[in-house]
Amino acid sequence: MKRSVSAVAGLTAALAFAPALAQDTPYDVRGCGVTEVTPIDKAGDLTIATSLVRGNSDLARPGMAPVKFTYECRGVMHFSKTGAEFQNRCTFVDPDGDRLVGVSSGTPKGWDWRYLGGTGKWDGITGGGPGIPDGAYARVSASVSGSCWRATGTYALKK
Repeated sequence: MKRSVSAVAGLTAALAFAPALAQDTPYDVRGCGVTEVTPIDKAGDLTIATSLVRGNSDLARPGMAPVKFTYECRGVMHFSKTGAEFQNRCTFVDPDGDRLVGVSSGTPKGWDWRYLGGTGKWDGITGGGPGIPDGAYARVSASVSGSCWRATGTYALKK
């Protein structure tokens, strides 16, 4: 479960990348991160937890130079024997220090991403798309895991 949460957070973070254009631009983001999960409540087999994910991602766009980001996501999730759901807020920072902020929600098997805003070249960003897990690493401990993710979609910047 925690491995999936890491993938979700990672993917959520990857979706937070975009360049400067006033039309819809397709993107493909791949990232990897480390997730730390902290349980905050239990009721029977249901656990509510917070997560902190930090990692790096690469944004690819047709005909444009790739962009490397560092990201951090904070989220709330619940999980039980029947499944898991989460919601994250993520900030991505590009090499120039410009930021992208977004939200993702879904399950460890897939989620939806939406841009909330940005600074500098990302100011006025809108758009989003789906994300999926793209591999997991061995757990460091019961609460720390690593994983990779991939997100695709489109974005637009205000004119």
